[in-house]
Amino acid sequence: MPEHNNQNNDFISLNDVRNAVLDFFVFVYKSFAFLWKSLKKSAAIVFLFALLGTAGGVGYFILHPGNYQAQMILKSNDLTKRTYYEIINNLNSLLKSKSYARLAYTLKVQEHSIRDIIRLETTNIQDEPLEKDTSTLLGQPFKIIVYLRDNQVMDTLQNALFGYLNSNAYLKKKKQDKKAFYESQLEHIEMEEKRLDTIKENYSKSLISAKTATTFYNNATNPADLFEQSANLSKQKEKVVDWLNNESEPVTLIDGFKAAEKPEEMSLKFPVAIGLGIGLLTGLLIALLRSIKVQAFNR
Repeated sequence: MPEHNNQNNDFISLNDVRNAVLDFFVFVYKSFAFLWKSLKKSAAIVFLFALLGTAGGVGYFILHPGNYQAQMILKSNDLTKRTYYEIINNLNSLLKSKSYARLAYTLKVQEHSIRDIIRLETTNIQDEPLEKDTSTLLGQPFKIIVYLRDNQVMDTLQNALFGYLNSNAYLKKKKQDKKAFYESQLEHIEMEEKRLDTIKENYSKSLISAKTATTFYNNATNPADLFEQSANLSKQKEKVVDWLNNESEPVTLIDGFKAAEKPEEMSLKFPVAIGLGIGLLTGLLIALLRSIKVQAFNR
């Protein structure tokens, strides 16, 4: 018998479901009715705040006419692209915290130049953020994008960023050691080239004086060997010179910032829509609070 009573208590009838649904719709209807009544009573207040919000959006547009955007393309010679994202992100952290003096000291520029920077971004050559880049390949190009209030500081900023990336103590020492090795190797190659040139010159003179071409040469005077050695030295020299010219620094500049004559203007619709939305919500909230207060007072 008790089990039968428990089953009856747990049973949900169709009428219970219908009543719950009806109660919900009644609640929604009363809520909208109360909101509409509040809106009608305080329409002037809602309209006023909507107008103020719109005016605020227009004012923001006037006070923020637009920003300059530029990008430079670099090639990483020793670190992954993700590492350069972390380096630039550290500079962004100083910008966000408005640590302008510290950032100016880090980049070795005047503080007023730093205050014109809004933010820095890094992407790969396909404009994908380096934050998500997992490539371990070196020697890959990447971009640094800068947003500025004044385009007059672009050259200063480019030199500062380029110098900062190439002034890393660890990489600088590593590059100096490698540069000394390649310079020594280049000196040795040039000495060998001079020695071979002298041998070839002496051999040519001996042919002229003998007036006959010999058909047998030892290893020291075989002309085929001489030209083969010269070709090998030329390839080695080309590789060394290319490294000294293009990879002797941690980062190589491919293309620098280009200063735009006019800033990228913000669309007026966006700040006006935001201002209007904030104004309407504020006005509606005040209207509701007034109606609730009046209703509570009447009770």
